[in-house]
Amino acid sequence: NVSVINTETNAVIATVDVGTAPFGVTFDPAKNRIYIANVRSHDVSVIDGASLKVITPFKVRAWPYGIAITKDGERIFVTNQHDDSVSVIDGNNFANIATLTAGEYPEGIMVHPDGRRVYVASWFSNEVTVIDVDSLKTLATIPVGDGPRAFGIFIEDAANGE
Repeated sequence: NVSVINTETNAVIATVDVGTAPFGVTFDPAKNRIYIANVRSHDVSVIDGASLKVITPFKVRAWPYGIAITKDGERIFVTNQHDDSVSVIDGNNFANIATLTAGEYPEGIMVHPDGRRVYVASWFSNEVTVIDVDSLKTLATIPVGDGPRAFGIFIEDAANGE
C-alpha cells in the first residue's frame, strides 16, 4: 500500500491499497493523478489526487520501476526493468500505445522540460536512451558512467533556465 502524508503535520492522512511491491511514484498535476509502479504485480496503479481512490491499475511489462508523464498528461512512460523496455501508455484510457526497447535494466526516466524527448537511464548497460515523444523513435543512445539509475529530476533545460 501507499501512505499519503500531510507535509504540514507529518501525519498519514490516507493509506491506499495498490499492487504488489509499489516502488516508483509520480504525480501528474495536469490530471491530478498519482501513478504507482508496482514491481511484482507488473502494473501501475492510478490514484485520483482528490479522492485518493484507485481509478484503475493498468498492466505493463516485467518489473515496472520508473514513471514519467508528459506535461499535458496525455502520455505515460514506464520503465520495465526485467524486460529492458519502456511502456508507452495513453493518459486518457490507459491503453498501451507501444513498447519500446531500452538498455539493460532501465530504471530512471524523465520527460525533458521542453516536452519533446524522454530520457531513460539503464543501469546494467550504462547508457541513457533518448526517445522522441511524438514519433516514439530512439534519437540517441548515450554511453555514461557505471550504473546510472537516475531518479528524480536529472535533465536540465538550460535554454529556458529550468
